[in-house]
Amino acid sequence: METRHEEDWNKPPEPEVRRAKTAMEDELLIKLGVKRENIEFHPLIKHQRVERASTALSLKYLKIKPPYREEPLWIRNAWKCNNVAMRQMSDLARRGPRNASLDAVGRARSNRVPFPAGDPEYHKKRAARFKKLSELLSEWRGFQQLAYVSPGEEQLDFGRLDSFRRASVSTSTSTTTTNSQICNISRQRSSSFTANLRIRSAKKRVRTTPQKWMNMKKEMLVNLKAAKLKLDKDIPRSEVRIYLTATPDMAEEREFLAEVAYPELRRYCEKLGMNCHVVDLRTGMDKLGNDVMTFKMCEVEVEKCRRLSVGPNFVCLVGEQLDKDLPGFMTKDELEQIRDVVIKQKIDGVELLDEYYRLDTNRLSPLYELAREDLQNLPDAEEAEDNLKELLTEAMDILREDGKFGRRTKDFYKWSICAKEVETGLYGCREPGSQLLCFMRDSSLEHQDKGFANLLAIITRCFENNGCEGNIVPIAKGKKTLNYMRSLCNVFLSHVMTLIEKNLDLQQFYIADHVSGTADLIQHVNHQKLLNKSYTDQNNQQLTEQIRDILANPAFKRTAIICGDKGSGKSSFAAHIAECSVNWNPKVNTIIRFIGRSLRTSSLYHTLISTCKQIAFLYTLIVRFPPLATLVDIIKIFRILLTEASGDEDVGPLVIVLDGLENVSDLEPHHVWALMEDLPLNVSLVLTIDRDHPYLKLLKASPQPGQFYTIEGIVGDERKKAINKILNVADKTVTGDQFNMVLKQIGYEEIPLTLTAVGVIAANWPSHTLPERFSLDSATEAFEKLIEDIEENIGLAFTKYVLSLLATSRYGLADSELLHLVLSDSDLLNELQNENSDLSVLEGYPYQAQLCRVFMWMDPFLEERKVEGETLKKIGHTSLKSAIQNRYLQEEFEMLMHRQLASFFQYTRRGLLLTAKEITERKGLSLISQNWRTLRSVPYHLSRSSSDVPNTLKTIKETVLLNFKWIINEIYSGYLNDFLFDLKSIVDLLQVDEDIFLVRRLLLNLRHVLEENPTSLASIVSQFPSHHSHHFNQFIEQSKEWMKQVHTTILIPSPNCGFFSGSFFYGNVTRHSEQMLPSQDGLYLVSLMNGKFQTIELGTGECLASVEASLQRPHVWGKYRVTGLMDNALKTWDILGGKLLRKVPLGISRITWLHVFDDGTAYFASDNHIKRLHAVTGMPSSVIKAPQQIRDAGMSHRIKPTICTLHIQTDWCVRIWEMSDPQNFETIPLEEKALSSRCNTFYMTNDGKYAVVMYEKEAVILSILDQEVECILSCADEDIHVVMFTRSHDHVFLASETGNIRGNLLNSGTQLFSASVKSKKSAGQVTAMTTSEDDHFLIVGMSTGMVVVMNIPSGQRIHNISSHTEKIQQLFYMTDHIHFQHLISLDNDGTAKLWNLQNILRSAREKLFEIMWDDDLIKEESEKIDLPSYYKLYEAKGKSKMFLNGPDVSAFYNKTDENIFAGQSTQRSGGNWEQSGNLQDCLEVNASNTAVGRGDIFITYTGEKKIAWWDVRREKLLSVRVVATGGRFHRLRTVFFDQAACLITRDTAERETISIVNGTGKKKTVLQREKVLRCDISADSKKMATVNVSRQGFVLTIVDLNTEEEQKFFLHLGDITGTFSMEKARVTLSKDLTVVLGFLKVEDRTLIISWNVTDADRRSSDDGSTVGEERSITTDLRTKSGHSSGADSFKGETISFQNVTEFNIKVTKSRFYNEQEVLFGTREGDIFVLDTSTLKVIKLFSKEGIVACKSIKSSHTKPHRSAVRSMYFTSDYTHLLTTEASRVCVWNMQRKVMVYSPATGDKMTNAVLSKEGCFTLAGMATGVVRLWANYHRKMLYSFRIPTTLHHVALTPDNARIIALVDENNGKRVVVFEIKNVDDYLLDKGDEDL
Repeated sequence: METRHEEDWNKPPEPEVRRAKTAMEDELLIKLGVKRENIEFHPLIKHQRVERASTALSLKYLKIKPPYREEPLWIRNAWKCNNVAMRQMSDLARRGPRNASLDAVGRARSNRVPFPAGDPEYHKKRAARFKKLSELLSEWRGFQQLAYVSPGEEQLDFGRLDSFRRASVSTSTSTTTTNSQICNISRQRSSSFTANLRIRSAKKRVRTTPQKWMNMKKEMLVNLKAAKLKLDKDIPRSEVRIYLTATPDMAEEREFLAEVAYPELRRYCEKLGMNCHVVDLRTGMDKLGNDVMTFKMCEVEVEKCRRLSVGPNFVCLVGEQLDKDLPGFMTKDELEQIRDVVIKQKIDGVELLDEYYRLDTNRLSPLYELAREDLQNLPDAEEAEDNLKELLTEAMDILREDGKFGRRTKDFYKWSICAKEVETGLYGCREPGSQLLCFMRDSSLEHQDKGFANLLAIITRCFENNGCEGNIVPIAKGKKTLNYMRSLCNVFLSHVMTLIEKNLDLQQFYIADHVSGTADLIQHVNHQKLLNKSYTDQNNQQLTEQIRDILANPAFKRTAIICGDKGSGKSSFAAHIAECSVNWNPKVNTIIRFIGRSLRTSSLYHTLISTCKQIAFLYTLIVRFPPLATLVDIIKIFRILLTEASGDEDVGPLVIVLDGLENVSDLEPHHVWALMEDLPLNVSLVLTIDRDHPYLKLLKASPQPGQFYTIEGIVGDERKKAINKILNVADKTVTGDQFNMVLKQIGYEEIPLTLTAVGVIAANWPSHTLPERFSLDSATEAFEKLIEDIEENIGLAFTKYVLSLLATSRYGLADSELLHLVLSDSDLLNELQNENSDLSVLEGYPYQAQLCRVFMWMDPFLEERKVEGETLKKIGHTSLKSAIQNRYLQEEFEMLMHRQLASFFQYTRRGLLLTAKEITERKGLSLISQNWRTLRSVPYHLSRSSSDVPNTLKTIKETVLLNFKWIINEIYSGYLNDFLFDLKSIVDLLQVDEDIFLVRRLLLNLRHVLEENPTSLASIVSQFPSHHSHHFNQFIEQSKEWMKQVHTTILIPSPNCGFFSGSFFYGNVTRHSEQMLPSQDGLYLVSLMNGKFQTIELGTGECLASVEASLQRPHVWGKYRVTGLMDNALKTWDILGGKLLRKVPLGISRITWLHVFDDGTAYFASDNHIKRLHAVTGMPSSVIKAPQQIRDAGMSHRIKPTICTLHIQTDWCVRIWEMSDPQNFETIPLEEKALSSRCNTFYMTNDGKYAVVMYEKEAVILSILDQEVECILSCADEDIHVVMFTRSHDHVFLASETGNIRGNLLNSGTQLFSASVKSKKSAGQVTAMTTSEDDHFLIVGMSTGMVVVMNIPSGQRIHNISSHTEKIQQLFYMTDHIHFQHLISLDNDGTAKLWNLQNILRSAREKLFEIMWDDDLIKEESEKIDLPSYYKLYEAKGKSKMFLNGPDVSAFYNKTDENIFAGQSTQRSGGNWEQSGNLQDCLEVNASNTAVGRGDIFITYTGEKKIAWWDVRREKLLSVRVVATGGRFHRLRTVFFDQAACLITRDTAERETISIVNGTGKKKTVLQREKVLRCDISADSKKMATVNVSRQGFVLTIVDLNTEEEQKFFLHLGDITGTFSMEKARVTLSKDLTVVLGFLKVEDRTLIISWNVTDADRRSSDDGSTVGEERSITTDLRTKSGHSSGADSFKGETISFQNVTEFNIKVTKSRFYNEQEVLFGTREGDIFVLDTSTLKVIKLFSKEGIVACKSIKSSHTKPHRSAVRSMYFTSDYTHLLTTEASRVCVWNMQRKVMVYSPATGDKMTNAVLSKEGCFTLAGMATGVVRLWANYHRKMLYSFRIPTTLHHVALTPDNARIIALVDENNGKRVVVFEIKNVDDYLLDKGDEDL
């Protein structure tokens, strides 16, 4: 084809038909050889292609002519060309070298200058690039092993591949997570490999999708390159952002598209998982200006669309007109030339030119700018504007004729905003075919407008040069009717959607890739590059060198903490250190995270997970995270990974940089200390934090605080350089006067943030004005001045709303979201109308253009971040937030912003909550992470939306916190930890709320249940009983409604199940504890046990630290410190980090007393001295020296305390010491008699007024002030067991051994309380006591394990709590805001339990109103009903004497002997199940089994040796019988269907007792057997057979269960002799008990012997044996005991074996299929079928089915990978279930095929098959119950029980599951109802297998 020259472009284009016809004719002539082809190649073909393969047509194609255009036009695909020769090139040649492997590494993404093919410099740089690539890939270990397939390898291990490529989900095996369970890390080694990874060949060998390989390759490359900070600049595009421009005559079309097409386009993109935003700057205005700022704004927005949009990114609507406004600006040279022409030619209007074009020299290239506003304010503005146009047109025509002006000035084309937009959008695009779209109106008229013609020529030439003429869409010219508009809308949507789909295919776009860790990683590295580029190293060179020493020298502290003021450049310095670490040592792997910048750094939890995954990639480690792991678990994994990484010297050292620690919202001391402690070698940690942040104190208080550094400010002349740098970026400068004014306002030393703000302010000053003076003392004041300037330029109202929305948003807002918010705000529109009186409602307001202007002003201070694939803008500096807060966000307006944001995220933003159907069917997982911002933002904004706390709580509970649909979406999305943190934050922000506590505790208790299956929450909550709380009742009802929408199979636990009953019992806190000590804030519990102590977080039950230390007299004090005595020393630990802070030797003397204050000051008694020290910093010093040895002591809590010491060595007395005068003392003599041995001997009140000395039966009250005995108290003249002060320390309570309790005043001894807790139902001793927060309730712990709640003023017994099986040892009543009115009880067994008493105490107060007669007391107690308001009252008055008045108001109660709470039941988790008949009370179950053929009955055997029959539907007891047999339980089976049970027990001599017990009480039979090998019941349940071992051999006993007649047979071994163990033999009996098969293990082989009982008269003969198929048995067989096999002493029939054979296998399980065939499984996983008549293998089981065979050596695929553990037939023998450790196989015995073989993943406890073989049920050792549909080959449901699972059973009607689980110290039965399972019975699935 002939080349078209440039002058031809102005001609009308040829018709498309003519052009195609000509091309076809030319191609035909060339192929015939008649015409010579004139080939034109694109420049990139010549410059980037090294060598071109020959084509199949002619060698003449090697002759390449030089291209016509020398400047290459950059497009995406350089090999796509509208040329015949290119179309004839082969596919390989057309792809060229750019499609080499790892093309992403070598491909140029920037506008680099291309090198000619023969240029040596090109080859040099190309070789260097590939060398760098080889170096990079040499570090990429392990990938070759996964990507390559060796010739002898048939299949890749995708399980290992996935775990290597990304962290996989594993299941925690217990509630307490250990290191081995949390993190399974292994190292994968592989040899080095070359750069050319031929993944394509690997794909051909393996059945896999290309996307899987590409994802793995990309993820590996990104992680490796990110560690070297060498990622590409471009962030992966994941949204559709289109810049739309239009000529002035297309305004109606543009507005119609905005109303109709844009919403449809947004909905279309939302379905693809992308955000869509169309940038139309003309929205809301007549026309767009052509000033400098508008031109720059267009360039910025077009470039932003090009950078962020998947495609297309630019669309233009071209009509027939072009704007011809006055030039908004001109260069200084241009205007001066025009002015000279005007003066020389004497053209009128030079005054207008001088007046309205004003010179601005504050630009690097000075400009004259048009003062358009002043011009429009003239009375004759239109006339003046026309005169200026005429003047400029005439002058420019003259200058063009002289050659001084170009053609672009014609018709002001150069200053046309539309032309500027089109040129910017077209010229910079490298992929026009997929990114550009032009809708052009057809016009046959020749345009006289040269500017418009130039625009058309540019558009046409651009599209034709790039071979994408189809992207120019013609628009028919006609009347703008509604049909025309609709047609245009349809065409617009069609072409835009087509381009979107095209780009998605070209870029292989998957939305899941853009919400993955890889996309997040790219974001952090790109941000690091940006910050490092802007970093200026003014005063921090020395600091950089110091950190370099830390990273290089192993002897230094491995943690560097960089602190500084806000805006001091800490982030830039961290980015600089990360860059330097790679430059200092090329082998260093650097991981950098900017906390709070993205989804995976929104908290410390997510940040550590992201960091752990990158470490695993770098060091080829495998890491598995439990799905709902806590932060403590993640920190443990992080520590293990650091240790593993430090040992790999080949990969290199590791540097981790965490910037912005102050942005972490969930940081606790033990978290940060655990990160910093004992960092291994080759691992360094760099942290940055604000200087005034509280976390900095935590870092300094760490046991290993690290090295601290401070960022210095910019001083002196460096300030001027920093400001000039900001001005240069904006292409601006300032005058000397302006600069001097700025320098006077700022300090000598300033932070970079302030200087940046000053630079932005100065960049917008024109040269002809001098701004007013302003204050710049801080960054906040600088920002306030900047906001004032924005208001002046843009408007107060709009600036206020935009900045306020950005400041109040939690994670930032996208442009489209912000635009929607301001567009839909009616208040903003009203303010805009008040501000602009001429604002037209019809035309609207230019929201989009104004928003872009705000962003241009604030660009240096707005962070652009990717969240969920969306680009968000977030205010990045707290100083700017403070300025906005001070200026706009007053209380009411801030709450208004939060309400708008909450409403937007709740109702408007995409990402709606998933339905029950979607969740149960596991749909929406690929896009579920896009809900994260919605789920996090709604509760955040709702909690701050109103000052009315009760209404706010009501709204947020109904919307989020107690909205069942919301919560289950949180769990399904994997955001349970974030939701729990939100719950805690809302309580801290607002007030204590009972409902929130209930939900939080419920989710914490069910954490491990929900990680297996989120829908378990619905099945559990829907069974809860009604609750007194309205909101919690609604929560329960919502779960029931949600369950109605579920149509898939689901397991529902019984409402009576103790684990999920919703009772006020919260669960076990810890076990094996000997003593408990809660922290002061109630968040943590120190548990002392067996020579160690553990720190338990009460909120989650997680163990935070465990220390091997046997403490005596421990005290918890201060901020999480514990101090105690150990090894003659006083030791202090941090309870969260488990670090020993101080050890102070105390000598060898015995310490008899220790007291530690909250500030750490400790006093202790040693011999006759009282000494003092500080537990962390001090050494002991003597304070008091007594005349004799100190037995015990007490101390007041005053500023100058009083110490009382008890002496009994010589003189029995108490001495009183004042610390103000420690040399003198006063003495109170005591009576000499036995002191108490059951409780402490000495107590003292906090105020130091009274002390109590305890004798066995008396309590002596001492008045310290009067120095005398006040009174002597007793408790019914009985031994006193427990002594307790009330919280006011005005009363003392004494409890005797028989349960009598007395309460007395200390100042007079007056008795105020008297009660007895002993009753018929609860007898026992009082072991512990405590009072409620107001001293109105007494909680008593008993030796029987019961807790009694009593009202002190009235003496009424309110409630009994029965749960512990051992006596109560300690009680702690919690009063912190999280556990307000909660109780911790500890029993002698060491089990600590947490109870919620809120409901009990509230109900008791309401009931007690009946016996109160004082109005003031009733009013006072009424204020305590509402929990939130009551907690505020407690915080205000909780320590006052008037509040702690429980015993003192007893006179205001009507005393009555009647217990008004008598009808209230005792709360218990276990009780007398025989009396109640409730299954939930039966806690000592040893075994359970279902009745054969019945679906409503099951049987249990308890530890009380009782067999019970239960109705499974009602969970009620039907019958119970006592079995008077000794020994331990062995087995339980049903007999006669549901009528009787067969119980087998064993004694110490291994003798078995077999009992057949009828449900009516009649005992059928009892058999005594020794060494029973087998016990079977016949298929008709009429006979039972046992096979046992005697000294003479095997004995078979068959018992008729009806007549109790016995038949005994001796199973003779004949002459077969040898060495074997009969006790280890396996015996199998047929269904009718007539055929016996024995498996004898002889060394490494197995002997199989058969006997037939039906032919009892047959005797063994010399030739009676049959030789097996493998080989004959000729050796002498003898037992290990040395006895011969004979029947000399046996009285019964002797049966000789029929056959015997030998196999070289080990049999693990066997079972008869019929009388002729028996199945046996082996240790290797094989299953064979044996013919009992010939003892030959006739069939075998393989994955292909049950096939015939002649030998066990026949080749086949084993159905199991390990030993066969069990075999289970259905009752009709049509289906078989075989199991191994972690896999089940289901077989159809009629069709002889394997139906289903699911892998369980965990070790199984047992598995069962349904009656008809359609379902398989399995129980896991981890507590998981799984149900499969065999013929549908799918798992129907899984449910985790939060305890140890022992056994599962399925009822015959497939309606219920019975599970035997652990419960405290016993076992209990849990019943599950199976719903929606009938569909799988009706639909048989794939039965034609």
